[in-house]
Amino acid sequence: MSACEKGGQWERALALLSSMQEVGPTPNHISYSAVISACEKAAAWEPAVALLHDMLTRQLMPNGLQAGSVASSVRLASGKEPAWKLLDGLLALWLEHERPEGKLQSSWLDDDLCDSGTSEGVVRVLGHGPGVVGIFKSAGVTTEVAVHELTQHLARQKHMPKPFDLHFVSRLDHPTSGVLPLALGAVGSAAAKWLEAQFAGRLVRKEYVCLCEGPSLGLTGCQGNVSTSLHTVELDGGRASRTEVSPLGRQAFTGYEVLARYAPPPSSNPLLPSHDGEPGANVHGDKQGPEGPELMLLRVRPLTGRTHQIRVHLASIGRPLLGDLTYGAKGASLLRSCPRLFLHARRIELRDLAGKPFVIESELPHELEDVLAQLQRVAETGPEEHIAMTILAGTDSADRDKRSIVAIPTRLSTAGPLLASGDGSPESPDELDAFINHARIGEGY
Repeated sequence: MSACEKGGQWERALALLSSMQEVGPTPNHISYSAVISACEKAAAWEPAVALLHDMLTRQLMPNGLQAGSVASSVRLASGKEPAWKLLDGLLALWLEHERPEGKLQSSWLDDDLCDSGTSEGVVRVLGHGPGVVGIFKSAGVTTEVAVHELTQHLARQKHMPKPFDLHFVSRLDHPTSGVLPLALGAVGSAAAKWLEAQFAGRLVRKEYVCLCEGPSLGLTGCQGNVSTSLHTVELDGGRASRTEVSPLGRQAFTGYEVLARYAPPPSSNPLLPSHDGEPGANVHGDKQGPEGPELMLLRVRPLTGRTHQIRVHLASIGRPLLGDLTYGAKGASLLRSCPRLFLHARRIELRDLAGKPFVIESELPHELEDVLAQLQRVAETGPEEHIAMTILAGTDSADRDKRSIVAIPTRLSTAGPLLASGDGSPESPDELDAFINHARIGEGY
């Protein structure tokens, strides 16, 4: 069954599951997960929905990953709204099962904690809603450490005998800064399942900002996407990992938009100290302009969440990120003085337990603002009319009140599929209504 899952052979996987139901052993969560995943790979939403229904009839409550996988199949076939409708029905089941009284408990966070953070400054609360809290994670700390420190910090502030239950379903890389959503609940809680389902269903909108180098990606406002499969290999006994482009890997999709273009530092500055303590070297030469390398500030929107996805995808097309010691240009970099990986999770949008939009944003950290401040913009000529857009302000100290201004064309090139605001999808399948209504009555959940 696992082999069928990896190969996307959902019909064979479903046949194996049916034989288990007839002669044993009894199917469990692992069995259903394999078949549902195979259906997702083939965008077979009808059998995927039927499998969720079958789980409920057997008193197996679907978890967040299973629900999200089915929602992803529905989204691919019929669009986002039917996928949200499916998850809304399952959320009602999770809440009823967790709290039979059916009342949505209010968040335990007080408004005055929204701007709080650990004494070390590695994490701070940006906002919260029913079942979810948004935090800022600084660069140089793992997601696990950041969440642990926050649970301890909040417990001390609330005078609780033990840490709060916070669950993360998505990570930021150790050298990456930015926003991160956490479920207000332990593993297996309704809040955790709801967050897991949204990520697995690819219904969470994520926006990053990065600075890359290499041949030009076009004028400011140009858009594109990378869709090569990625394969991650564990190293050092699982303590590290490395991702590479491979046809044997998992699907990965990254959309990008050029926010600003910068000229490489002049050759008179080749010996600027670098982030790794070694002298720099402008090995690209002085060639600039359309045929030469440049620095590009990008807005990036990954649809999937593979390990090191943005870093590997951009490196694979010859535009590695500044300050990337794993996939970057290293000694051949145009700006070796970049103090850290120039990758920041700026914005994330999902839904809280009440079904309302939950958006958290984080401005560009001052050390990355300082990098941009020392660069010179590439002059662009053309018929496009540009408008000034204020983004990514650094407000970590009182003297940082200047904001980065990037020019965005009023007439953009046609957006790629990952950046389109609408999906042009057909209406919701009627079968979803029957599934949700049937699941909520007479099945014990």
